[in-house]
Amino acid sequence: MTPVTVPNPDPVIRHLSLALDSDKMRCVLQEKLFPQRDCRIVSCGIQRVKYKPGKNCLVCYKLQLTAASESGAKQLLLNARYYEPGGSASRFIKASKGELPDSGIVPPLIHLPELDCVIWVFPCDRKLNALPIIQDQDALHREILSHLIAYHWGEHWRYSLLQPEIVHYLPEHTCCVRVRLLLSHGMTGEIRHSMLYGKTYYNDQGRRTLDSMTQLWRSPARQQGRLAVPQPIAYLRHWHLLWQHGVVGTPLSDRLQANQANGAVIANAAAQVATLHQTPVTNLEDASENGDPIVQLQRLLTLVILTRSGMARPLEQLIRLLIQAQPAQDARPTATLHGDLHFKNILAGEDGQVFLIDLDNLYRGDPLADLGSLIAALLNLSLLGQLDESVTHKTIARFLNHYQQHVRWPIAPEDLCWHVAIALLNERMTRGITRLKHGRLALLQPLMALAGNLVLGKDFPEWLPPLAGACKWA
Repeated sequence: MTPVTVPNPDPVIRHLSLALDSDKMRCVLQEKLFPQRDCRIVSCGIQRVKYKPGKNCLVCYKLQLTAASESGAKQLLLNARYYEPGGSASRFIKASKGELPDSGIVPPLIHLPELDCVIWVFPCDRKLNALPIIQDQDALHREILSHLIAYHWGEHWRYSLLQPEIVHYLPEHTCCVRVRLLLSHGMTGEIRHSMLYGKTYYNDQGRRTLDSMTQLWRSPARQQGRLAVPQPIAYLRHWHLLWQHGVVGTPLSDRLQANQANGAVIANAAAQVATLHQTPVTNLEDASENGDPIVQLQRLLTLVILTRSGMARPLEQLIRLLIQAQPAQDARPTATLHGDLHFKNILAGEDGQVFLIDLDNLYRGDPLADLGSLIAALLNLSLLGQLDESVTHKTIARFLNHYQQHVRWPIAPEDLCWHVAIALLNERMTRGITRLKHGRLALLQPLMALAGNLVLGKDFPEWLPPLAGACKWA
């Protein structure tokens, strides 16, 4: 479960404080969903929050239920969106049109007008139409897997399907299912074990991801063993569903926090990122299409004005400094960027093999933008107390040293610090406001101070090692 922090009262979303209080919401939902007490809500946890100050807030609740007539516990996943006063009625009417998937013991769509709230009950989702298929074993076999196996392996292969498992769900955006298969060949008797991942999207992103992943899979770097990525299989456009082979490994962030990330693993991760940056992929968006960082800073400023107005003036001053210090666009060759680079998206196997995963956001741009995101994520873990500061600095320094050995361009320290500062603000500070995870709002000021130090500081940070071509601050 995700502990959350209640922000300042929102002038538009009048029930926000109640929505983010899981204990009170357990009582509210018990009364609204099971007034006859035929089921009892044992616990109500908040899985995820997506907060748009002054507009709406999506809260994903996970309920544990017990029924008087049955043994064992059940789960319900509710996506509750809270609107402006009186704003839920029209949304509920619109969402009610068309056929809705069966959600089991409660209706798939619930309206709580007194809370300005509409609730979608999993697998009912406002934007993800494939959920009823991928979470149901029979439907998955009937509609998808029998055809997918024949397409990918051949018509002589048969399979036994173990229960599909939802491994990641981002309401109204993406959902990922893991499927373990036992394959047998009808002619030769050959047996194979395979693990597949299916990811459904709210839009046609999966088509572009398949194209990018296919190019990486067929690249000389992957075929020569210098780049390790999952093998793509197919994209089913009707369901907005991408299928790929699974890779075995533990997120590097978990290994780092458990003191299991040795120098060789960090070096391998740096080499993988460097190789990705130098592997051409056609038809990618460039940095300007992917999102101008200065425009994103202005959006962050708007969020701060709405939620933490006392921080607005110093943030505005910092943004002006960042605009003045923005690196030249042609300082380095344009690279293939991961677009969401952090140690959760780098898996390390027991043999030290490293894989890059979650390749949905590839784009073309300055390679230091990727490094800035990765470093900002590690510094954020340190600020949260989830990673020792000395370990954080040593890890960053080791990663940068090995990365520099595998790329053709020198890393200009002041340019790298600029990109780290941008990521601290646009990624870490923005998420602190919009996701409301416990402790994140308290980090807004430290994140802004750290970003300011990187722009204004006269000395290199501790985590920045001597690099080829390094120049001193002006």
